[in-house]
Amino acid sequence: MDAPARLEELLSPRGRELLGRLRQEAVTPDTALRVSARLRAEYPAELVRDALAQHELRLAYVTYFADFAPLWKDPRFQELRARMDGRSPSTEEGRPPQAEQTGAPELGPRR
Repeated sequence: MDAPARLEELLSPRGRELLGRLRQEAVTPDTALRVSARLRAEYPAELVRDALAQHELRLAYVTYFADFAPLWKDPRFQELRARMDGRSPSTEEGRPPQAEQTGAPELGPRR
C-alpha cells in the first residue's frame, strides 16, 4: 500500500479508533511489542504499525514542546501572535490598535 493510502487508512474511522485506544494505553518501549501483538488481533498489521508510529511522534512532540507551554499563555505572546496574524487582540474588527487610539478612519476599498 502506498503512503497516501496508508495515511487515508489511518484517518479513517477505524484508524482514528485505533489512535484513540493508543492514547489511552501506556505504550513504552518495553510494552510496545505486547501492545502491538494484542492490537494486531483486531486490526490489520500495517494499520497498527502506522498508528504506533504516529503515537510515538505525538509523544515526542509533547515532550519537545513541553518547555514552551508557559509561553502559550503569556499575554505578550498572545498579542505578538495576533499581530502576526494581522489582527488586534483588542478589537473584533481586526483593526490595528493605532487606528483605535488615534481615531484615524479605517482605510478600505473605495466604493
